[in-house]
Amino acid sequence: MILRAIITLTFLCVSYSSFAVCNISESEKSAAISKFWAVPEVINWKSYVLSHKGKKPIISKEIETETLKNKCFSKLSAYSDEGDHIHRWHDFYISQIGNKIYIDNTEGEFISLSKWRASPDGKAWRSNPSFKRDALTRAP
Repeated sequence: MILRAIITLTFLCVSYSSFAVCNISESEKSAAISKFWAVPEVINWKSYVLSHKGKKPIISKEIETETLKNKCFSKLSAYSDEGDHIHRWHDFYISQIGNKIYIDNTEGEFISLSKWRASPDGKAWRSNPSFKRDALTRAP
C-alpha cells in the first residue's frame, strides 16, 4: 500500500512539473529582451537587416514563456519587417535564471546557442566580416 502511494505521488509530481506554468514579471521580460539584443549574432543580424532600405528588425510583441527541461524560459521570436511582410528569423529561448539561451535552428531543432554557433547558419551570423559589430546594439 505504501509503495503504491509513493508511485502515485511520484507520478503526480512528474506530471505537475511537466505542465508547470511559468510566470514572468515585467522586469524579467526586460532582462530577457536585453539578453537577446546582446547576443553577438543578433547584433550582426540586426545590422544586416538595417543595412537594407525599408527593413527593420523586430521581436514579437508578446513574450511567451515555456517550460523546457523543467526550467522557465522566455521565448522571443525575431523577425525582419520587410514593409509588405515580415520574415521570421529564429525563436530564442532565454532562461529567466542564469544565462542559458537556446534557439530553434533552420531545421526547426531546439538546440543550445553554443551548438547553433558551431553550425553553418550560426557561423555565418557570427563570423561574417561584412557585419558591423559596433552597430546599434539597442532595440530599434
